[in-house]
Amino acid sequence: MTLLKQQLGTSFGDVHFGVHRSTRYHITRQRHFETVSRVVSFLIIVISALWGAVILEWGEQGLIWYKFGGPVAVILLSALDMIYSPSAMAATHKMLAQQFNQLDMKMIASEKTDEMASSFQRQRQEIEASEPPSFPVVSIMSQNELCHAIGCTDDIYHVGGFHRIFCHWIKSVSKPWILKSEYESNKRGIQKTEVFTSA
Repeated sequence: MTLLKQQLGTSFGDVHFGVHRSTRYHITRQRHFETVSRVVSFLIIVISALWGAVILEWGEQGLIWYKFGGPVAVILLSALDMIYSPSAMAATHKMLAQQFNQLDMKMIASEKTDEMASSFQRQRQEIEASEPPSFPVVSIMSQNELCHAIGCTDDIYHVGGFHRIFCHWIKSVSKPWILKSEYESNKRGIQKTEVFTSA
């Protein structure tokens, strides 16, 4: 039995852990969308300013940039902002994080019984029903952060560099998750085999 399972122990603990994980997940998604919104807005301002500077400096010689380069870049960024809706999505995840946080505070103040666990699980599912599509890599990273915070380092799953970089863009993951300790153990085993073979 892992330390995480020992610390949870009851159905109430399981539900409470899930609420914590969901709170962290939505805070992470909120920050991602806020960053995207700021970057897109910054790029639109910079490109528009450069576009204007080119026209003022080169006049007719800057006509090709005026007709194609600047407008196309601004249109693409504006389309990204409209389709991806980072500001609206940030607000959605902020609201969901607040709802899970409020549920967390209720759980802290309540009796730790199976009956209350069932009640809180229903409330948790009601919040989850209004969630946007989930991103599994962000979810597992949020769980890893929580496990690290409570000292359950043996329950942290391995997340590769590619998945870390694109965690907010990948909706499905084909390979199963393995614990970080198991991954490192397997990696050491492969390295030992390679050393033995080369010797």
